[in-house]
Amino acid sequence: MNTPYSTKDLEDELVKTTNFVQKVYRQFNLVPNNNETVNQRVIQGLAHNKLIYGKRFCPCFIVVPNGENRICPCKPALEYEIPTYGACHCGLFCTQNYAKTNTDIKTQNISNQSLQPQEAKEILEQRQLASANLEELLKAREDGLVNFVLIDVREAIEHEMQHIVGTDVLFPTSGFYDKHKNLEIYKTTPIILYCATGSRSFQVQQILQSYDFEHVCNLAGGIFEYRGECT
Repeated sequence: MNTPYSTKDLEDELVKTTNFVQKVYRQFNLVPNNNETVNQRVIQGLAHNKLIYGKRFCPCFIVVPNGENRICPCKPALEYEIPTYGACHCGLFCTQNYAKTNTDIKTQNISNQSLQPQEAKEILEQRQLASANLEELLKAREDGLVNFVLIDVREAIEHEMQHIVGTDVLFPTSGFYDKHKNLEIYKTTPIILYCATGSRSFQVQQILQSYDFEHVCNLAGGIFEYRGECT
């Protein structure tokens, strides 16, 4: 259930959540991600969930009413993700070795030449899109060669801080189960979903496909790995 909160409420909770995260680092001998943007956005998501739901649910997953939701620091992260990959799914909690070896941000180059209609159609048939794919599709849409709807499934506060230029719809996952029928106007239109890391949007993708939406793509890596224009 969504409960409005003030800017002051958020500021206070951000301080508490930051202190909570620092405590987790010390308790489990972990370190922050080298990408400070990742740390800030995950902490903001945790603070938002604390204010909305009363618990610091993982912001990289849809909070399912009465479901088994991940509470930070979640068991899968501590018992599997961090020991196996060196970082939790959200990228907030990392081992020292992971932090040392993951310092470079990968970049992707895209052609200045616009996609052809058939090429754009073939990309939209993919289920998982890379940053370069979305950049090319947005350029092709500007040129009138393709049609799709770009939907941000993050929360309003995340969207206001930064979003991909060309986003058509903000549809937060916190209200998804109550309002998902509002998306039915796009049931036959190609849809591209994105969130912070690609996790929440992937879950929404699976749900929409189960509701017989014809073309639903997910931006793999989310806005964290997007190299196109944001505002």
